[in-house]
Amino acid sequence: MSDITQAKQSYELSIMSFNVRGLKSTWKQHPLCEDMKKYRISVGCLQETKVKLGDEQVYGDYRLILLPSECGHYGQGFVAHKHLSTCIHRCWRVTDRISVLQISTGHKSGMLSIINVYAPQSGRIAKNLDELDSFYEELARTLTSLENSSILFIAGDWNAKVGIRSGDEQFIGRYGRGYRNLPGTLLAHFCEKFSLFLCNTAFCHAARHRTTWTGSRTNGVGEPTSIYNQIDYILCRQADKAALFDSRSYGGSRVDSDHKMGVGRFNIKKHHAPLNARRLPSASACGREEEVEIRTSSSPLLLRRLALSVKKTERLLRILAIKFP
Repeated sequence: MSDITQAKQSYELSIMSFNVRGLKSTWKQHPLCEDMKKYRISVGCLQETKVKLGDEQVYGDYRLILLPSECGHYGQGFVAHKHLSTCIHRCWRVTDRISVLQISTGHKSGMLSIINVYAPQSGRIAKNLDELDSFYEELARTLTSLENSSILFIAGDWNAKVGIRSGDEQFIGRYGRGYRNLPGTLLAHFCEKFSLFLCNTAFCHAARHRTTWTGSRTNGVGEPTSIYNQIDYILCRQADKAALFDSRSYGGSRVDSDHKMGVGRFNIKKHHAPLNARRLPSASACGREEEVEIRTSSSPLLLRRLALSVKKTERLLRILAIKFP
């Protein structure tokens, strides 16, 4: 690798979201880390690991952190490249659907925070509307508590279709896919309220590189029909949108899943020191749930924003109740 290429990549940060549909065995863990090396991923956010007790392993250049979960059907985790794994400041589980990884940037501007999410599926929403409400309330509190982070990302399986941009919406790019469903409307409102941007709607990639989930259903004549949806998103602050230089999905993973790897690539040279040039000692080990307390900001302005978000959530849930009586 030339000196110029190495210098350029030292400022590149690649965030991945991947619903792995189970990650208990080493025969899935090792290929996952090899896939991350193939696609040059810095940090991966994992959903549906289905690991209850938590675990931590090292595979080649990557450190795999599997967080504990109360329900064996959920579970989240992170994978970090070795150049970043020594910079991890904190890593903790908020709920079975929300977790956080913080990385010391080695720069006076502060901390890099990544929130990993796994939103309720539409089938669960139809049966229990309060679950989606609780998810967004907890996510809003977590996001507010991390407002002082110098750079922040939210990545995960949102189980929501935001679809294409309508009018002058600033939270979505020109290349969304499909139509906006009710969970997608709620995600759109969340992005709008907190000035976030859906990174994987910003680039004109082929349709197969914008969809993140593949399924099938039976058509009117009893024949199977494939479904391709965009339901996994990587979010950044709208103020950091200029650092985004590519975002797409990759379907070539050797990990068996009906989801694709969603990746967002950022050049953080403008505001941060090169991430892969530092060897900082870890400030703390990965925390368990009982070791961490999420603190909600007491700022009146932020609390008002949170209250407005909750009110809008309640209104949309009433719409859901009409849609799914």
